[in-house]
Amino acid sequence: MASEEAPIRPSQPSEAAPALRLPGPGLPVDSGLEDMALPSALVSQWGGLEYWASQGVTLREQLMAAFSDIADKPERERKVFDQAIVAKWRAESDVELEHLDGDVLPSQKVFDFCIQEFRDKAAIYKDTGVVDILDGELTIGVKVLEDVPDRLKDWHPRSDNLVLDLLHPSLFPVAYGLTRYLPDEKVPLDRCLEYIGRDTSVDSIKAARSGSNGPFEWGSFQWLPTDVKLTGAGAELQGYVNNPHPEKHRALYKILENVVGATVPVWEETMSGFNERRRIKIANSGGEGWTYPKGLRYRIPGPGGRPGRVEDGGWGDRDNFRWDYEFDDWTREHRILISREPREYTPQPELRDPEKRVDFKSKHPEGLQAIFKLANIHLTPEKPEYGGGSWDVEGGFNEMICASAIYYYDQEDVTDSHLAFGQALDHEEITMIPKQAEHQALEVYLGVQQDGPADPEPAPRADARGAAACVPELSAAPGAAVLSTG
Repeated sequence: MASEEAPIRPSQPSEAAPALRLPGPGLPVDSGLEDMALPSALVSQWGGLEYWASQGVTLREQLMAAFSDIADKPERERKVFDQAIVAKWRAESDVELEHLDGDVLPSQKVFDFCIQEFRDKAAIYKDTGVVDILDGELTIGVKVLEDVPDRLKDWHPRSDNLVLDLLHPSLFPVAYGLTRYLPDEKVPLDRCLEYIGRDTSVDSIKAARSGSNGPFEWGSFQWLPTDVKLTGAGAELQGYVNNPHPEKHRALYKILENVVGATVPVWEETMSGFNERRRIKIANSGGEGWTYPKGLRYRIPGPGGRPGRVEDGGWGDRDNFRWDYEFDDWTREHRILISREPREYTPQPELRDPEKRVDFKSKHPEGLQAIFKLANIHLTPEKPEYGGGSWDVEGGFNEMICASAIYYYDQEDVTDSHLAFGQALDHEEITMIPKQAEHQALEVYLGVQQDGPADPEPAPRADARGAAACVPELSAAPGAAVLSTG
């Protein structure tokens, strides 16, 4: 968990510091919401989901992201510059065409755009990619959490014993009114066990609120974060991680540090402000969204059913025939969706808004806070599929999470796993795009329906071992976590 300006949530107080004044210990739990500099779908001051709703990402663009699986291969940061290999990828893509109501992917322009984007990101990947040795370290490190008696295994609720929680913040969280804290000392990681039972008479963390929000909004619990110091070499955990033993599982702590260190640059990229980044933007649609086979004409019925005039398949005349059911059926049968091509490619650095660039090290020398999760998905011949978790954003008001990272560190003896993210659409803005009563093309472009929900099902992306994704707290994902297995 990281936040640009929002107050740090309670973890361990500062060593030799004045009395702690953070949301919960010393301050109302809802303190500082008005000063938040990073958005959250949960906070009304930011307009909630309505203010940060998407203006629409076309299904074609979502499939462009899924198309990146073709290049998701070992040494892709080198291979993407090899013309012979790119030609092979192009041939593979020609065989693996995807169809969407007559739309075909990838087109020549889509393929070229994706290759340019892959090359643009190759340098970034070299600097921020989580290397394979880290995958192996984490696979070995979690063995101590996996190899426990069956009676101690923590199967995730309502997962039908498919999802095994190895590390989850809901075990032993902060309980308002019960959890105690040291107001003017820090509990260091190296000596944290020495603090057990010390000064048990100190005050407990309160759930007092400055506003009128009740328990329904805030609840009685809070996930316990870990302070993270950012260094030139990466990241250092400054306190214990809730649940792993600080001594028995110390090797795991170092691995988690490495993962956070590799993730910070991607978090910064995720939270930074950008200019328009949509690859395909629908500025208008309606009759302009369709075409018809060349030479095809519609014959308007005359009086009494006799043959009448012959008209083009498009709109624009002043007669009423276009409102007839017969004409509507004819257009639906013969129309062809006009495929929208991506814009001219612009390198990623040129899309950044320098005024909204997030740099955690310079702006937050005190560091960040992170909440960790580790989970395994266990498939068996009796239970060969896992349909995913519920759609939600991570945490709640109490945690004030601003971004999440999901890391698939291992995958064995299964088909490709899929990950999808969803963001609510700005339905008021989108309804202004098409002409009146000409919304059908836009429905196909965005994968929505008139008067339907404003949260379309995203196109899933296949993620293999070693893949990672970061999302802001504006997107929903099925069980998104800071760390997760595939």
